[in-house]
Amino acid sequence: MYFKHKPDFEESYKRYEAFFHGETLDRPLVSVIIPVENPGPVPKKE
Repeated sequence: MYFKHKPDFEESYKRYEAFFHGETLDRPLVSVIIPVENPGPVPKKE
């Protein structure tokens, strides 16, 4: 499977699968959200 903005999707998918089975592959699964003041408009789909 290929995603334009996520070319390593298969590798990421394996990490998520391991996470949901209580395992860790080569590094921990991390999600970071950074608040932005006055964000611009959401881009429209191509």
